[in-house]
Amino acid sequence: MDYGIAQCAAQLYGAKLFNEMEGKNFPVLYGCATDGVEWKFLRFENNAFYIDNQVYTDLREILGVFHHIIKSYL
Repeated sequence: MDYGIAQCAAQLYGAKLFNEMEGKNFPVLYGCATDGVEWKFLRFENNAFYIDNQVYTDLREILGVFHHIIKSYL
């Protein structure tokens, strides 16, 4: 899982740089890492990464996190 979290963080940072080059500003970016069973969620905001302490395995909870993320953009 640690490698997945590090990869997700790198991709979030890359997305931030790409968005800046395109003239787009997203103040918060979200990502997730999974090993196929366990899921962890990350948030990149103000050049800082925040990793959710909870490990999600229940599909309803995972979908609930995605729902919360999508609602935050709408």
